[in-house]
Amino acid sequence: MVMTTLFVITIPSLAQTSIVGNIQTEIVVPTTIAETELLNFGKIVSKSDGGSVVLSPKNNRVSGGNVTLTNDQYSAAGFVVTGLPNTLISMILPQSVQKIYSNNGSYELAVDQFISNIPTNGQLTNSSGKLEINVGATLNIGNYTSNPSGIYSGTYEIIFPNN
Repeated sequence: MVMTTLFVITIPSLAQTSIVGNIQTEIVVPTTIAETELLNFGKIVSKSDGGSVVLSPKNNRVSGGNVTLTNDQYSAAGFVVTGLPNTLISMILPQSVQKIYSNNGSYELAVDQFISNIPTNGQLTNSSGKLEINVGATLNIGNYTSNPSGIYSGTYEIIFPNN
């Protein structure tokens, strides 16, 4: 007969320690952008050779080449950015030529050299969280055969990277 001996060892339990952790978040006002004025070069009389129209962010319009500007309404594009007060807002304007098309879709004009009234490194929203942005560009008009009379329209994209 084999005898086994059983030993029981008791280890005293260690005291537990705990801590209460903290949790925090902040829900902020989302940044929104609204177009308040469209980029409108106005009415233009194009003669045989065409030319260009430069519209500045300050709403100054100058023609080049063989085009004449009328006393019609025109406007630099306008946008209102709304978000947190004193937030740096930057934007990326189109770097390539943007096309606008005649109302029947048969003809196109080129728009390029977009420029805004905010510096390339951005600008802070005001204490109310708003920033007004104006954008101008250059409209390039071909001769009358390639760009006959009509209404030309299109779109362009401005990117507001997360800051």
